[in-house]
Amino acid sequence: MKSPIFISGLRKSGTSMVKNLLDSHPGLFVFPPNELHFFRYSYHPSMVKDKTATIENPGELLEALSNSFFITRMSDKTSAFYLPDFKRKAFDDYLRSANVQTFREVYLRLYEAMFYAFYGEKMPESLRCVSKTVLETEFFPELHNMFPDLKFIYVLRHPYAHFVSAVKSMRTHTGKRKDRVTAEGMKLHWFRDPYPFLGPELNRMRHSYYFMEKFAGLYPDQFYILVYDNLLLNPEQEMKNLCRFLDINFDPVLLKPTILGEPWGGNSWTNESFSEINTKPLHQWRKDIAQGEIRLINKYFGALINRFFAPAEKGGNLFLPFHPSEYKPWVYVGNRMLYYWTR
Repeated sequence: MKSPIFISGLRKSGTSMVKNLLDSHPGLFVFPPNELHFFRYSYHPSMVKDKTATIENPGELLEALSNSFFITRMSDKTSAFYLPDFKRKAFDDYLRSANVQTFREVYLRLYEAMFYAFYGEKMPESLRCVSKTVLETEFFPELHNMFPDLKFIYVLRHPYAHFVSAVKSMRTHTGKRKDRVTAEGMKLHWFRDPYPFLGPELNRMRHSYYFMEKFAGLYPDQFYILVYDNLLLNPEQEMKNLCRFLDINFDPVLLKPTILGEPWGGNSWTNESFSEINTKPLHQWRKDIAQGEIRLINKYFGALINRFFAPAEKGGNLFLPFHPSEYKPWVYVGNRMLYYWTR
């Protein structure tokens, strides 16, 4: 596999948008499942990544990845992620003949099987492969060891905007409403979807930004920071800059997100469909963020905000509830302690 392209960053940071903007480029094969999640299953220790297994055997890892939720739902006709052209049996048959011995071969076989499942033929050697998985920046050294000529894109969204989206997502998993199905864009209730303790998310942000800046400094020719806000403001110029980094030709088709060439409807918390890049997400967070939350984010990430964005906003009263749903006393106290315990 020549110079594969990996896209990562925090959740809710625009990684899906970037992946689907690259989808129509004729020299790329973009992994159709929304995520790959290699390191969710592998044995590699982690500071950031959610772990469901620690598999050391390449054959077992390939089987686990091939049966991940992101792949199985593509053949589920009741799923919003159903892709009718995905031939599951062909995918399984191609993998069944594999005898992988290394983690690199696991990656190669997954891409080859996915291409075969859609097109019924061997993947051309000239194609470069693209995959996206959030929270895998810390594994850049492992990926670089497997693919020394890789290109890695870190999608950086303004911490205020990321924080607002992350809190909304966490609220769907904080309450006790186990009988409902959570989904992007769903309406949240202030009481039944309580405000979460922010410690785990702030740690994810801190570690992810640390690895971002570290590897961008050490591997400037292979690790690229794409500021999502700049992409929304000036998509053509930012995509041209990205193409130069990836060593591919710019084409206007890269300004419209697609999946296997078909228009991508988006998966944002606003639950609005779209066919091209727009600037609405740039300031959407302003109506949802509290002044105390701004002050907390500045305490952790003020320097990063000043470095990549406009000067950090001042923020306000830390002791007012961040949201009406922050009604649990222990959550309120814990979140305030985060301000004073941070370095």
